[in-house]
Amino acid sequence: EASARSWPEIFELIEPFAGYAFNKAHAACYALIAYQTAYLKANYPVEYMCAVLESAMGNTDKVATAIGECRRLGIEILPPDVNHSEVTFSVEGGSAIRFGLAAIKNVGEGAVRGIVAARKRGGPFRNLDDFCQRADLHGANRRVLESLIKAGALDAFGRRSQLLAVVDQIIAVTAATQRALRVGQTSLFDIIPGQVPSLITPPDLPEESPKEKLAWEKELLGVYVSEHPLQPLMGELERAATALCGQIDVEMEGQKVIVAGMVTSMRTITTRKGEPMAFARLEDLHGEIEVVVFPRVYAETRELWQEDAILLVKGRVDVREGKPQLICESAESYQVEPPLEGPHGVKESERYHLCITIHRTGDQEQDIRRLGQVYDLLQSYEGQDRFSLYIDGPDREGFPGGDMGSVTRRPSRVQLDFPNTTTRYCAELERALIEMLGEGAVRVERDHS
Repeated sequence: EASARSWPEIFELIEPFAGYAFNKAHAACYALIAYQTAYLKANYPVEYMCAVLESAMGNTDKVATAIGECRRLGIEILPPDVNHSEVTFSVEGGSAIRFGLAAIKNVGEGAVRGIVAARKRGGPFRNLDDFCQRADLHGANRRVLESLIKAGALDAFGRRSQLLAVVDQIIAVTAATQRALRVGQTSLFDIIPGQVPSLITPPDLPEESPKEKLAWEKELLGVYVSEHPLQPLMGELERAATALCGQIDVEMEGQKVIVAGMVTSMRTITTRKGEPMAFARLEDLHGEIEVVVFPRVYAETRELWQEDAILLVKGRVDVREGKPQLICESAESYQVEPPLEGPHGVKESERYHLCITIHRTGDQEQDIRRLGQVYDLLQSYEGQDRFSLYIDGPDREGFPGGDMGSVTRRPSRVQLDFPNTTTRYCAELERALIEMLGEGAVRVERDHS
């Protein structure tokens, strides 16, 4: 029997276990929830991810991660629009998710409920004057309206630069209209609709630069919605990497990975020894991660660490204060391959390496059958060009290796190489592969081996 003196010692042994212990009832509840959410994601991915985004509103990091997952699943993310958006995220057309107006930074639900209610009562806003006459901006101040404009929610009414120049007029006209309605006055628009001169005429200003527009979206939405600077290169970058920035988590602590992305921010410090080191944010389409560059590596790669630079970074996953970060071991600038020359981009004297991505559908039999069809198609073109197949998807079981080729497993995909089998690259083969697998599934590079 334990003495009273030993109880504190026993408690000290039990206390750490309580940090991760699950009793059976608790574990069963979590298992049930895990099964239910997995079922919903597998069978109703658009609705499920819309709910995930709605639950993450107010946390731009979580929203960015969820949108990265949407893109991986092939779900289109539509930008905010006062003529289409609801207060929060919503499913549109059954296959896309529309950004909610309240999901814009600096814009609360109370500020946009009047806009959505007015649209539902009278239909879409026809122009800027119609918006000012009907929208209730009682809860929206200048900062809210500027955020709506910069995020693209009013793009239907003009260029963002033009609308920002008349923010004060929009607020004044809207306020005057709402005051008149409250005291029962009739608007001139109600008496002779379509014959009243425009109340607001935006100045003829040039369109904002694409870089400025993307910077606004990143700041206010947490992600690039209209276009990501990496979008044209993302297929190649993902094949060069072994992990995606947004998919690295604390469970990968200690793993060696290669990530590819764009430097979005940089800061440098000086250590106690007087040596400079850096902290950078590296971003791809799926999210971002902090990269720590210690003095030795920073001295070797200092010129690479510039904002907007596209880098391949090799490093080790570390966890600090519960968040994953990457300890950089080496970095290099990502160089875009020059376009292939000659008819149809093919030079007969060159040897090529085809990198082909096959996305899993969740149906194992169908996926294996399609893998065989791709292999047979490549075999039907006799030549000396190498090819590799990349199998993307969370579940990598069930794909053959052995006689067909060697298998390399990575955190984000499976790579199948065929050292004893070749094909002949040509425009016809590339078109056939794209027709079978979709745009972006084929990357061709010169074979320097």
